[in-house]
Amino acid sequence: MSVRWIAVAAIVLLCIAHPCESAEEETLPPLKDGRAPETVDEIWAGYDPQIEPLEATILKEWEDDGIVCRIVRYRIGIFKGAKSVMAGIFAFPRGGKNLPGLIQVHGGGQSANLNAATTNARRGYACISLNWGGNPLNDGNYQKIWNDPGTDWGAVDGTHPPKKDPVNHFVSCAPNDFTIDAVDSPRNSAWMLVTLGVRRGLTFLQQQPEVDGAKLGVYGHSMGGKLTVMTAAIDDRVKAAVPSCGGISDHPTEAKMQSSMYHQRLTCPVMFLNPVNDFHGKIDDLARTVATMPGKSYRFSCAANLDHRDRPEHFVCGPLWFDEHLKGTFAVPRAPQVDLQLKTARAVPILNITPDASRPVQSVDVYYTQQARSDKVANPCWRHAKASRTGPAWAAELPLFWNDRPVRVYANVNYALDAPITGAGYYYSLYTTPDFTVSSPLLTTTVDTLSAAGVEATDQTSREIESFEPGWQKGWYVFNENGTWPYRTNKIQDPKWQGPSGARLVLEVQSEQPNKLVLEIDRYAVESDLPGGNVWQTISLECTDFRNAAGEGLSEWATARELVIADRVTLKNDDMVKVVGRSWQGPLPKFRRLRWADK
Repeated sequence: MSVRWIAVAAIVLLCIAHPCESAEEETLPPLKDGRAPETVDEIWAGYDPQIEPLEATILKEWEDDGIVCRIVRYRIGIFKGAKSVMAGIFAFPRGGKNLPGLIQVHGGGQSANLNAATTNARRGYACISLNWGGNPLNDGNYQKIWNDPGTDWGAVDGTHPPKKDPVNHFVSCAPNDFTIDAVDSPRNSAWMLVTLGVRRGLTFLQQQPEVDGAKLGVYGHSMGGKLTVMTAAIDDRVKAAVPSCGGISDHPTEAKMQSSMYHQRLTCPVMFLNPVNDFHGKIDDLARTVATMPGKSYRFSCAANLDHRDRPEHFVCGPLWFDEHLKGTFAVPRAPQVDLQLKTARAVPILNITPDASRPVQSVDVYYTQQARSDKVANPCWRHAKASRTGPAWAAELPLFWNDRPVRVYANVNYALDAPITGAGYYYSLYTTPDFTVSSPLLTTTVDTLSAAGVEATDQTSREIESFEPGWQKGWYVFNENGTWPYRTNKIQDPKWQGPSGARLVLEVQSEQPNKLVLEIDRYAVESDLPGGNVWQTISLECTDFRNAAGEGLSEWATARELVIADRVTLKNDDMVKVVGRSWQGPLPKFRRLRWADK
């Protein structure tokens, strides 16, 4: 990889924008009669992101296997008499022309990342990963690739967490020395500042000779998901958007800059990536979001049982969405049609699923829950229901534990890709996937509807938590982007599989080589020695065998939320840290019969 350094002031990228009348002219017009704006139209009145000069500069440039990489900086605007500038990592294939352009918007506490830019560039895009948060720019391994953040907000502060402003203006609009308006105003919100920066990023892309300025997309995670929605709603240069884990829910802390204010302006095609247990983009808000949108080109891809994380088969739906709407090289299948049948011969609800057959269907998976997020249930357990095929349709029975609680249910349809795709996940680790998953809308029934249909509570408690028969992983999840363990499940907080008082947790395991197997429950862990060989070993544990970093034992099974099967975990308890287990040697272990047993 060759690297060449370029002085900050040496090269100015091609800028076509019209110059301002004065270098110190304020970017935003003053308030009318000192009154704060209230609507989205009023908030953005008088602002044009293409008017001011960009003053774009290259801070560093190098090439990596045919991909041109640049650290760049451009002018956002003039606020309170001072200039604000945004840094980012810009990448594109060498010699590329008329490339579709992408903006990647990082989440809270994150930064611009090289993997985000280069993985898109390798797929034929010009991509800039913005560094709005004011943290060091990183490569794919979170190593700094520039000595400072590059971004300087000047007299205002759009960083996260705030670097200069003593008030977090992502949750406040009150005036102070770092705000634009002298009254309580949505223009004082840091959401406004960063959205300004993203919109100027669109102008940056438009002015690059490698980019087709009519084919621009935006995507982002968490706070970046909300910023994606805001930008796509207010700027018609965005032709496709992919928000993940953000932009669909209103939060009390975001007064005067709620996501719902922007939904009624969303007209471009949107792919919503939203794991069903996400705390920030609440799954129940997804239907309300699309019902408000005037644009009706959208899809969902929703991983079961995950919170603020995702799986490769869901990640990849973002790149595929851009391939469809910016390149015209792919067609994402329509969302599966779903119908919840409540009146059945066995009084057990049945979900009927008809997938889009424009591509061969690999599998159909149904997930449902009667739990809701609460102090006692951090992440509801979405049970996996096996779907059976009859002709072009699938059906899955949904045995209920209660008939006096609502039911939420949806289906995931998995399709094969023509060739594996590599990309960067939400936290920039690389993934490669041979398939992708499109989700149905979430269906919710009321208790009255269940009662009127004569639905009965037919499900019962089970001592066997997991049989480990083929397909068992569908009730579990992993945090590793490429699907390897540790294995995690929240089945133990579902009353069906909850641990009885005084019971022992039993697991049978086989390890080819000598190893240590770790079981963890809610930051309490225990390790067991495995001798290796072809012998099945039975691990039998009391709840007090599980210890936290301070050495305290788990008091009861009834409050357990998540079970982890791992080789190594790190426990944290206040200022105490303890590593349990060690790196696994040899092939992954085999399991059978995870269960509760009497002492």
